[in-house]
Amino acid sequence: MTPEAWDNYTKMLKQSSEAVWAVARYIHKNGVDVTVKATHIAPSMDQYKQYIDEGDIVIHRNNIQEIVEVKHQSWKWTQHSDIPWDRIIVCARKSYDRHTTKPSAYFLVNQQLTHALVIPTTTQDQWETKVIRDKVKSWDQEMYMVNPLTIEFVEL
Repeated sequence: MTPEAWDNYTKMLKQSSEAVWAVARYIHKNGVDVTVKATHIAPSMDQYKQYIDEGDIVIHRNNIQEIVEVKHQSWKWTQHSDIPWDRIIVCARKSYDRHTTKPSAYFLVNQQLTHALVIPTTTQDQWETKVIRDKVKSWDQEMYMVNPLTIEFVEL
């Protein structure tokens, strides 16, 4: 990763906490206890592997803890018809695959922090894998993709 890509990554990670809190409020207002995990940013690119987390939010329900991942999207939308693609990224394959305890869901939050696509990981059999070029980081990465029309859309 280049120094520029690292700077962009840390900037985006700092900004992502707004989306995490929006999702935590949504889950909480639906009567479920949540814990928001602290964001820890590695001091340098060389140390980032020591700071990889196991999820953004922990849901506490029926004496079971579930992990939720939150992804703040850079594009604006408020309904399914606003999404111009037939497939959207759920997450990086290596990110999902490395989880010891798999997340129960991914929340893809719109840029405005008003809506989210909720992707339960029980739908993984519907996910496809595609190699995507990351223009900022200048590398190719395998991503899990899903048809957005098959995913629940919620107002946060």
